[in-house]
Amino acid sequence: MAERINKTNSGKEWVNFIIVLVLMFFFKFIPAPEPITPYGMALLGIFIGAIWGWCFGGSNTLWASLLTMVALGVNLPTGAFGAVSQVFSSYAFIMVFLSLFTVGALMGADVAEYLVYKVLSAKFLKGNPWLLVAMILYGAYVISVITNPMVVAIFLFNLYSVLFEQAGYQPGDKVPTMILICTALDILIATILYPWSAPQIMALQVLQTTTGIVISNAGYLVLLLLVGILFLFFMLIMMRLLKCDIDKMGQSDITFLAEKYSKGLLSYQKSVLIAMLIFALGSIVIAFFPKSLGAVYMFVSAKLSFIGWMALAIGVMMFIRIDGKRLLEPTVMAAAFPWELLLMIGVAVTMGTLLTGSDTGVTAWIGNVLGPILTQTNDLTLCIVIAIVALLLTNVLNNNAVVILLSTVVATLSVQGFIADPVIPTIIVICSAEMGFLTPAASIYGALVHAHKYSTSASAYKYGAIMMVFCLIFLVFIVIPLIKLVFKLI
Repeated sequence: MAERINKTNSGKEWVNFIIVLVLMFFFKFIPAPEPITPYGMALLGIFIGAIWGWCFGGSNTLWASLLTMVALGVNLPTGAFGAVSQVFSSYAFIMVFLSLFTVGALMGADVAEYLVYKVLSAKFLKGNPWLLVAMILYGAYVISVITNPMVVAIFLFNLYSVLFEQAGYQPGDKVPTMILICTALDILIATILYPWSAPQIMALQVLQTTTGIVISNAGYLVLLLLVGILFLFFMLIMMRLLKCDIDKMGQSDITFLAEKYSKGLLSYQKSVLIAMLIFALGSIVIAFFPKSLGAVYMFVSAKLSFIGWMALAIGVMMFIRIDGKRLLEPTVMAAAFPWELLLMIGVAVTMGTLLTGSDTGVTAWIGNVLGPILTQTNDLTLCIVIAIVALLLTNVLNNNAVVILLSTVVATLSVQGFIADPVIPTIIVICSAEMGFLTPAASIYGALVHAHKYSTSASAYKYGAIMMVFCLIFLVFIVIPLIKLVFKLI
């Protein structure tokens, strides 16, 4: 029997599994420090256990989310049915659930590669290496926003091998390593543009349920779009300051891709791309729909809303057939549907809401512990500390877990009166917790950087550390003032 277990689960996996079980079901028996209640102690153990399972539970985090729901059921008056119902009925869960349907359409259409090729094959880029690099970064950002970021990253990183070889770079050289890191950061920042996607919706939902503060979708979109544009611009400036020899990139030639994409997109692919653009534009229109239209505004924002629009778009895509294929094919969607991410979001938002309730005492306890420290600091110092902690944690832990952990702390401190404006540190958490690129375990993009033939461990960590400092400076001196400006005007 022992031999059989060893073949299926490692000792480390069993240790982490047992730790999660102990935290979720036995932590509550530890005497609760004032003012935490026994109920609060139980929820705190479940919360810590969930974070542990998501971070150290291996490649599959679904089991940790399911165990969390069981543990909640044991401790909530409504039982397991009430716990599961609360997870599956949360606004964040429904929004992300509907938005994830689009993954199936994009995976089935495979249009990201073609769009990247069209961007990079523009004639005006020939002989302009800096313009080429700029177009790579901005093109990757835009295409990641409207298609699948992971597909864009994998295609670009494979293409880089050819481009760097043509340019004559060597593994570990500054330029290829910096381009790889900047591309990873570029695509990572694109993933947090939409407020209805993960992980940002978790932080925004915790802020709303705990403090009552609602960050408008329109304001968030404008802010993160500006953050993305400026982030890419300053990354190019950073490459200039590091004296990257980009001139060699002018020797790169991608005409070898012309034959592969000579026929352009198929009718089916074009239809999926058009449908996705309509889906994205419709969501943006709802976010910016003018209140002056009165009854029409109320219908669009309250009756239809984002949820109605997403369901409508998905339903239409599942109905329409082009070239014998549905625009959204259920079988493809089922194979690509990220259930682990979805369950994590639903459980995380539910835990964050329950944990900060007045009947747990956890909020008051955190205030008592951190209050004396925070009274000696201002909001700017707090934001800097949060940014540093998030940047460090997200490079070794699951970024979704980092978001829910730190956003819960921010919301709790706000309720206690230690943070004047929780919107700023919440946005900082969202941005900094998504910049996981330094280590291979940080994200798929960090793994791509380290695994690429034109980077070495030494160069990846050396220039990665430099870009970590760059990210911190950008967050403090660009993002914080930008948050104040945007939410003052909108």
